[in-house]
Amino acid sequence: MKPLSSRIADESPVATTNTPSAVSQVVVKTARNPSESIRYTSTGGGEAMLAAAENAIAEMVRQLDPREAIALARLKRDNPALQARDQVKYEKLERELADALLKRAGHKADRMKARLVAMIATGAMRVGADLWAADGAREKPELLVKRIFAAIRAIFE
Repeated sequence: MKPLSSRIADESPVATTNTPSAVSQVVVKTARNPSESIRYTSTGGGEAMLAAAENAIAEMVRQLDPREAIALARLKRDNPALQARDQVKYEKLERELADALLKRAGHKADRMKARLVAMIATGAMRVGADLWAADGAREKPELLVKRIFAAIRAIFE
């Protein structure tokens, strides 16, 4: 795991945007690989993509060091330049996740679904990160991911 000082440098506004972050690498790898992504039965289509995105994010949060993540969240909260860089990171992740989900689906007709699921999933990551940091990181990140995606599904029921 990279030390906090290196992560801060990666998140800085001068860091290159062409270098894939550890987060995007884990999320995209997991979303592309159906054997790693689907851990429970889903109904297919958008739901299968949502399950893949959920499992990809759950895999990513298992690799977090909570103390470093909270320290980084506090730095971002107090630094507008880091906040802006964070938004760029989420936008890039959304595009990468949509591409990975589309490749996983194998049908160009699923482009809109892939983009919508990627948008929802990256929004869930932002909301989850904010809630988790505001709560002092008391909840296990994997459980928060499950709760957030359950809430997303409940919206559409």
